[in-house]
Amino acid sequence: MEKIILELQQLTANMFHIKFESFTRIENFKEAGYFYYNMEPEKNYLLPTPLSIAPFLPGFIARKMALNNLKNWLEQQFDRQCGRVRYDIAQRMEKTFKEYYNYLEGKIAETAGVIMESVREAVELKKSGEDRIKGRLEKLGALLQRLNEIEGNIRELKNHLERVA
Repeated sequence: MEKIILELQQLTANMFHIKFESFTRIENFKEAGYFYYNMEPEKNYLLPTPLSIAPFLPGFIARKMALNNLKNWLEQQFDRQCGRVRYDIAQRMEKTFKEYYNYLEGKIAETAGVIMESVREAVELKKSGEDRIKGRLEKLGALLQRLNEIEGNIRELKNHLERVA
Protein backbone atom coordinates (compact mmCIF):
# COMPACT_ATOMS: atom_id res chain seq x y z
CA MET A 1 0.00 0.00 0.00
CA GLU A 2 2.82 2.35 0.91
CA LYS A 3 4.51 1.65 -2.44
CA ILE A 4 1.31 2.56 -4.31
CA ILE A 5 1.00 5.82 -2.38
CA LEU A 6 4.63 6.68 -3.15
CA GLU A 7 4.13 5.90 -6.86
CA LEU A 8 0.96 8.01 -6.92
CA GLN A 9 2.79 10.91 -5.28
CA GLN A 10 5.67 10.63 -7.78
CA LEU A 11 3.25 10.44 -10.72
CA THR A 12 1.38 13.50 -9.50
CA ALA A 13 4.63 15.39 -8.92
CA ASN A 14 5.81 14.56 -12.45
CA MET A 15 2.46 15.39 -14.03
CA PHE A 16 2.26 18.85 -12.51
CA HIS A 17 6.02 19.51 -12.45
CA ILE A 18 6.00 19.93 -8.67
CA LYS A 19 8.88 18.79 -6.51
CA PHE A 20 7.55 16.24 -4.03
CA GLU A 21 8.71 16.80 -0.45
CA SER A 22 7.72 14.51 2.36
CA PHE A 23 7.42 15.72 5.91
CA THR A 24 10.39 14.18 7.67
CA ARG A 25 10.95 16.62 10.51
CA ILE A 26 8.93 18.52 13.05
CA GLU A 27 9.57 22.20 13.48
CA ASN A 28 9.92 23.65 16.96
CA PHE A 29 8.28 26.83 18.13
CA LYS A 30 10.27 29.87 17.16
CA GLU A 31 12.46 31.45 19.78
CA ALA A 32 11.19 34.62 21.35
CA GLY A 33 13.03 36.86 23.79
CA TYR A 34 10.03 38.04 25.79
CA PHE A 35 10.22 35.50 28.60
CA TYR A 36 11.83 36.43 31.88
CA TYR A 37 11.66 34.93 35.33
CA ASN A 38 11.27 37.34 38.20
CA MET A 39 10.90 36.23 41.82
CA GLU A 40 11.50 39.64 43.33
CA PRO A 41 8.56 40.72 45.47
CA GLU A 42 6.66 43.85 44.61
CA LYS A 43 7.73 46.83 46.68
CA ASN A 44 5.17 48.50 48.94
CA TYR A 45 7.12 51.07 50.87
CA LEU A 46 4.25 52.98 52.45
CA LEU A 47 1.89 50.13 53.32
CA PRO A 48 2.54 47.99 56.39
CA THR A 49 2.81 44.27 55.72
CA PRO A 50 2.16 41.39 58.10
CA LEU A 51 5.89 40.68 58.19
CA SER A 52 6.74 44.27 59.16
CA ILE A 53 4.30 44.06 62.10
CA ALA A 54 5.34 40.49 63.13
CA PRO A 55 8.35 41.49 65.33
CA PHE A 56 5.97 43.37 67.61
CA LEU A 57 3.64 40.38 68.14
CA PRO A 58 3.97 37.20 70.23
CA GLY A 59 5.97 34.39 68.50
CA PHE A 60 3.10 31.97 67.84
CA ILE A 61 1.03 34.74 66.21
CA ALA A 62 4.01 36.10 64.27
CA ARG A 63 4.87 32.59 63.05
CA LYS A 64 1.29 31.98 61.86
CA MET A 65 1.20 35.40 60.13
CA ALA A 66 4.57 34.72 58.45
CA LEU A 67 3.42 31.31 57.18
CA ASN A 68 0.12 32.73 55.87
CA ASN A 69 1.96 35.64 54.29
CA LEU A 70 4.48 33.26 52.69
CA LYS A 71 1.66 31.05 51.39
CA ASN A 72 -0.14 34.06 49.84
CA TRP A 73 3.11 35.39 48.40
CA LEU A 74 3.95 32.01 46.82
CA GLU A 75 0.46 31.76 45.26
CA GLN A 76 0.86 35.25 43.81
CA GLN A 77 4.33 34.44 42.49
CA PHE A 78 3.08 31.20 40.98
CA ASP A 79 0.25 33.08 39.21
CA ARG A 80 2.68 35.75 37.98
CA GLN A 81 5.14 33.20 36.60
CA CYS A 82 2.34 31.15 34.99
CA GLY A 83 1.12 34.32 33.32
CA ARG A 84 4.61 35.01 31.97
CA VAL A 85 4.90 31.44 30.67
CA ARG A 86 1.45 31.60 29.05
CA TYR A 87 2.30 34.92 27.40
CA ASP A 88 5.65 33.58 26.16
CA ILE A 89 4.07 30.42 24.74
CA ALA A 90 1.30 32.45 23.09
CA GLN A 91 3.90 34.75 21.47
CA ARG A 92 5.97 31.84 20.20
CA MET A 93 2.91 30.02 18.88
CA GLU A 94 1.68 33.12 17.09
CA LYS A 95 5.07 33.71 15.49
CA THR A 96 5.40 30.05 14.48
CA PHE A 97 1.87 29.86 13.08
CA LYS A 98 2.40 33.05 11.05
CA GLU A 99 5.56 31.60 9.53
CA TYR A 100 3.83 28.29 8.76
CA TYR A 101 0.88 30.16 7.30
CA ASN A 102 3.15 32.17 5.01
CA TYR A 103 5.08 29.04 4.04
CA LEU A 104 1.92 27.08 3.24
CA GLU A 105 0.39 30.05 1.42
CA GLY A 106 3.50 30.22 -0.79
CA LYS A 107 3.38 26.48 -1.47
CA ILE A 108 -0.33 26.65 -2.33
CA ALA A 109 0.23 29.60 -4.67
CA GLU A 110 3.15 27.80 -6.33
CA THR A 111 1.14 24.60 -6.71
CA ALA A 112 -1.87 26.48 -8.09
CA GLY A 113 0.37 28.24 -10.63
CA VAL A 114 1.89 24.97 -11.79
CA ILE A 115 -1.55 23.34 -12.04
CA MET A 116 -2.89 26.30 -14.05
CA GLU A 117 0.11 26.02 -16.41
CA SER A 118 -0.60 22.29 -16.84
CA VAL A 119 -4.25 23.06 -17.57
CA ARG A 120 -3.21 25.67 -20.17
CA GLU A 121 -0.91 23.13 -21.81
CA ALA A 122 -3.75 20.57 -21.86
CA VAL A 123 -6.11 23.11 -23.45
CA GLU A 124 -3.50 23.93 -26.11
CA LEU A 125 -2.99 20.24 -26.83
CA LYS A 126 -6.74 19.75 -27.10
CA LYS A 127 -7.08 22.74 -29.41
CA SER A 128 -4.21 21.61 -31.65
CA GLY A 129 -5.75 18.11 -31.70
CA GLU A 130 -9.11 19.57 -32.69
CA ASP A 131 -7.45 21.64 -35.43
CA ARG A 132 -5.68 18.53 -36.76
CA ILE A 133 -8.93 16.54 -36.71
CA LYS A 134 -10.72 19.37 -38.50
CA GLY A 135 -7.99 19.48 -41.18
CA ARG A 136 -8.14 15.71 -41.66
CA LEU A 137 -11.94 15.80 -41.91
CA GLU A 138 -11.64 18.47 -44.61
CA LYS A 139 -9.12 16.29 -46.50
CA LEU A 140 -11.40 13.25 -46.14
CA GLY A 141 -14.34 15.33 -47.40
CA ALA A 142 -12.30 16.42 -50.44
CA LEU A 143 -11.24 12.80 -51.09
CA LEU A 144 -14.85 11.62 -50.77
CA GLN A 145 -15.98 14.26 -53.25
CA ARG A 146 -13.19 13.23 -55.63
CA LEU A 147 -14.25 9.54 -55.25
CA ASN A 148 -17.85 10.50 -56.06
CA GLU A 149 -16.65 12.30 -59.17
CA ILE A 150 -14.56 9.26 -60.22
CA GLU A 151 -17.53 6.96 -59.56
CA GLY A 152 -19.72 9.20 -61.72
CA ASN A 153 -17.13 9.13 -64.50
CA ILE A 154 -16.92 5.33 -64.27
CA ARG A 155 -20.77 5.07 -64.61
CA GLU A 156 -20.75 7.36 -67.62
CA LEU A 157 -17.98 5.32 -69.19
CA LYS A 158 -19.86 2.08 -68.43
CA ASN A 159 -23.10 3.47 -69.91
CA HIS A 160 -21.21 4.73 -72.97
CA LEU A 161 -19.55 1.30 -73.44
CA GLU A 162 -22.92 -0.47 -73.10
CA ARG A 163 -24.44 1.75 -75.79
CA VAL A 164 -21.56 1.22 -78.14
CA ALA A 165 -21.46 -2.56 -77.68
